[in-house]
Amino acid sequence: MSSTNHVAQVLVVGAGIAGLAAAGAIRELGWDVSVVEQRPDFDETDEAQRRVLAGAAVWATAGDQPRLAVCRSVLVLVLLERGDLTGAGAVAAEVLAIVAGPLRGMPEDAGWLWAAMLLAEAEGRDQAALRLLGAIGAWSQRGHRWIEPLRRRYQPVTDRLLERTDPAVAAALMTEGAAMSPLELAARALASNG
Repeated sequence: MSSTNHVAQVLVVGAGIAGLAAAGAIRELGWDVSVVEQRPDFDETDEAQRRVLAGAAVWATAGDQPRLAVCRSVLVLVLLERGDLTGAGAVAAEVLAIVAGPLRGMPEDAGWLWAAMLLAEAEGRDQAALRLLGAIGAWSQRGHRWIEPLRRRYQPVTDRLLERTDPAVAAALMTEGAAMSPLELAARALASNG
């Protein structure tokens, strides 16, 4: 009896948010995945932005500040993926105003920390990014983790940040960030020298 390794192949029809999420989950199981989309002009970041904006509109209308902050944090990621630092900064400022205001820190969700950290890193505000990264680590140890596929997607950003920073400086800033309250983090996340 011969033993050959066959990799299961899956075809996902539709590159919308559900199709892309399904493809990612199937790929994580070790299967070979192909995604097809009928629209020739399909751009996944355009589609993601459209859907996130629709979700944010629903939560804003409902007055659900926590879900609105989560949707707007995801929009920061989409804008960063598109290279729109100005737009990402404006949306992040809105998220941080919600977090620091009505939500009083939103300590149960680490998504806003990741969005703020990724924006700070993209803008070259490494001190702010490292403080936020320290807080992310501390929150993770307390059980407030971010969605794992997104964490893995953006791990290379944190790796580059740590590689270009003196280890002692990175450790000191991360320790400082780990000790900060959510309100302090939100207030300092967009500071120019963070």
